[in-house]
Amino acid sequence: MVRSTQSPLSKDEFGQTVAARIKKAGEPGSVTFVSEDFRIDIEDEDELVQQFNLENVYQEYCARQADQRETMLSKIVQTALVRHKQPPEDWEDAKPDIMPAVRSRATFEMLRLEHRLPEGQMLPNLPSFGIGDHLLAMLVYDLPAATQTLTSQQLQDWGVSFYEAMEVAKENLAAIEMSVSKAGDGFYAVMTGDSYDSSRLLLLELLPRLEIQGDPIAMVPHRDVLLVTGSEDLDGLALMAKFAEGAFEHPRYLSCVPLRLNGTEWVSWMPPTDHSHFLQYRMLELKSLAGLYERQQQLLNALYGQEGTETFVATHSMAESNMGVVLSYSVWTAGVDTLLPKTHKLFLAHPKRGIVAGGDWDRVRKVVGDLLEETELYPARYRVRGFPTQEQLTAIGNELGYKPS
Repeated sequence: MVRSTQSPLSKDEFGQTVAARIKKAGEPGSVTFVSEDFRIDIEDEDELVQQFNLENVYQEYCARQADQRETMLSKIVQTALVRHKQPPEDWEDAKPDIMPAVRSRATFEMLRLEHRLPEGQMLPNLPSFGIGDHLLAMLVYDLPAATQTLTSQQLQDWGVSFYEAMEVAKENLAAIEMSVSKAGDGFYAVMTGDSYDSSRLLLLELLPRLEIQGDPIAMVPHRDVLLVTGSEDLDGLALMAKFAEGAFEHPRYLSCVPLRLNGTEWVSWMPPTDHSHFLQYRMLELKSLAGLYERQQQLLNALYGQEGTETFVATHSMAESNMGVVLSYSVWTAGVDTLLPKTHKLFLAHPKRGIVAGGDWDRVRKVVGDLLEETELYPARYRVRGFPTQEQLTAIGNELGYKPS
């Protein structure tokens, strides 16, 4: 069978091709395509030194025009070899090419689970700070064909702190002319096309130039766009939600949870329940978290299966109320050591009696106290080993006005 020159490679062909080209381009270590996990492992002297998950880059490759796919493959290979290209030894020489990078927190948390790092240890050699609940700000050294994420050791070698370097990075980014489009009276889309548009979220000096109503509300659905509007701008919020709905499949997806500027800090934001766009943003939040919890559940199940640990990883589910409100729920079953996702509703079940209590998460937690043990997992999970007393179940009540969707 002859493949059409217009058709992209299959997943297996893509992985095998990328692995072969990385090796041919000069990678001295062993390069292995792990087809079942769709990733590439690079080992040096029997030690894993790099791991590439291929899903996002494969989606981007498939989305390219046929005549652009070869360039895309070359760029992937160059990115894989970037660890062999050292930044300048002198800080003054490196400064012009230091840039800020906004990344998904989930990317690094899932890597931590894949590498089986202890809870709370999130690739500690990569300094960062949080933006809202779901994003991280990091530093990269900008190479012509790729970027290299900067480590604590590299900053130490240069004799600069993370925050000093971040100020330099933001100054470098601010010096680049950006492309801003306006729709309506106060909805803005920053789409410069240089892979740093999401990073412009950090340029707070940009905001006074924008005519917005209320507090600044921002969103970075993927790496190549920054959306900004005002908390009192109903039309702007509608446009932001509409743009976000089409971003979940973007290969550089970040987060569709909006952010509000609180002083000089971006915090995760949700319109009040009586807001005309509340349901739109609730669905964006739920869809964002559902994908994160599903992937986390898969990784935890694989980890506990290898360890022989009898811990049940509960599912993050969605339900619809009789009033048409969609929300998340999870089930806490008696007698089972469980990791519960944090959800809007929490139902408690007995193996023989079914659902015996349930209601709002905060209400259940207030009643059961320390039975819900916090972990450092992201997205958030709580460990339960025991089960509430009958007195506590009575205090919680049994709210069954929701049906699984």
